[in-house]
Amino acid sequence: MKEATGELNSSVIILITIGLLSTFFFTIVWPFLNKNLKSSTKCSSAYCPPVCTKSSNGKKTCKPNWADDDHKTVKCKYEGTTMKCPYKG
Repeated sequence: MKEATGELNSSVIILITIGLLSTFFFTIVWPFLNKNLKSSTKCSSAYCPPVCTKSSNGKKTCKPNWADDDHKTVKCKYEGTTMKCPYKG
C-alpha cells in the first residue's frame, strides 16, 4: 500500500508542476510571443514608401523614410495605419 501512495504523490506533484508551468506560459510568455509575431507579420506585409526628391539636373533620388534618428526603423503603412518597422535595406 505504501508503494501505491508514493506513486500517487509523485503523480500529483507532476500534475501540479505541469499546471504551474502551463499557467506561467499562457499568462506571461505567450502574450509576449503573440504580440511579436503579429508585429512581424504586419511589418512583412506593410508598404514602406521612400522619400524621393529631384535634383537640379532632373535626377531622381530616393531614400528610406526614417522613423527615428538612429536609422533603424522606417515609417510604413499597413491597412491605413502608419507604423514603425525595422529597416531591412
